[in-house]
Amino acid sequence: MGKIVVKVIVLLFGSLGLGIGIALVLILVMRFTRLGRSAHNAILFLAGSPFICYTLAEQVGMSGIITVLFASIMIGGYAPTHLTAEATTLTSFFLKQLASVGDTVVFVCCGVQAVQYHKDGFMMSLWIMLACLCGRAAAVFPMSGLCNLIKWGVSQKVPNEKNHYISWRHQVMLFHSGLRGGIGLVLSLELGTYVDRVNGPGTKDSLVYATFVMICALVFGGSTAVTLRALRIPYGNDVAMDACLYGSREESGIFYLIGVRFRRRVLKPLLVGQSADRVEDHIQVNLTAAVIQDATSRQASAAFGLRRRSTAAILPDSYNAMSLFGTTDPAHVENVEDAVQAVGTGESEVLSNLSSISDEEDEESFEEA
Repeated sequence: MGKIVVKVIVLLFGSLGLGIGIALVLILVMRFTRLGRSAHNAILFLAGSPFICYTLAEQVGMSGIITVLFASIMIGGYAPTHLTAEATTLTSFFLKQLASVGDTVVFVCCGVQAVQYHKDGFMMSLWIMLACLCGRAAAVFPMSGLCNLIKWGVSQKVPNEKNHYISWRHQVMLFHSGLRGGIGLVLSLELGTYVDRVNGPGTKDSLVYATFVMICALVFGGSTAVTLRALRIPYGNDVAMDACLYGSREESGIFYLIGVRFRRRVLKPLLVGQSADRVEDHIQVNLTAAVIQDATSRQASAAFGLRRRSTAAILPDSYNAMSLFGTTDPAHVENVEDAVQAVGTGESEVLSNLSSISDEEDEESFEEA
């Protein structure tokens, strides 16, 4: 058990550090090579980055998924500062479509498994579903209670924490929306021949089919939207575009103060610099807008015939933006503001407190701030 715990810790933090390290290198490459001045090269560079991260992590024995996750967080925060708004939008669109293709391939694999009926696999799936439900209940409800208890203790000094208790509705939804989907099937397909050698012939096929049945069961994902509506939890377009869990005045903890200082003094000078590309963005021709305007004017002309359809890019709601770009902020304006500005929205008061704290002051000064 001790070896397992150590291995999990090494795997988690090793993958985390590797992901951040690779992201730093990639962002510095973008900065010093001025890659952002060539939109198509920048898009291809960013599209290939996750494959580099994943392959390198797997080769050194780390988790490719965790490495890509934390590398993406860093790249998403600082790479857009070296791209124009148009290039960032096109990159968001391209990556979203790649992700959609990947999802489609995974679920095609799920559909193929439908013809591989296996009686033992069906019975096994029932036991697996029961085990999953028990495991979710044992994890979600006690940990939610512990989290609420901690929030209650913190609320004695920070009253706003009372507004962030995990309600019973959200606890039920967390219990309902556990791990499920095509990734589980892919993992079962990657099981080696050792499964059949150790547990008998046909074990792998039974596991694959059991996983497929679990994915298709309504209680494991197919009823997510129905459950959200039944619990009266807003989702999709029902959630306000500017919804935020914490307000600017609530971001004043000791770790937040340290993070703001670290970003201002280390990350911004190292990864952003002057961000010339974004500063000059307003004087550059927006090629995407020009193409759309040209197509619209052509279709509206008399020479086009009887058709009068417009190709203008209209995003009437957040759902369409998410489906096209994977985000409601395709140009990543918020990320650029956070990375470029030394004093961002809601940080003025925090940084004014920081300015009065010298590097030599002890922890008591931090707590006072």
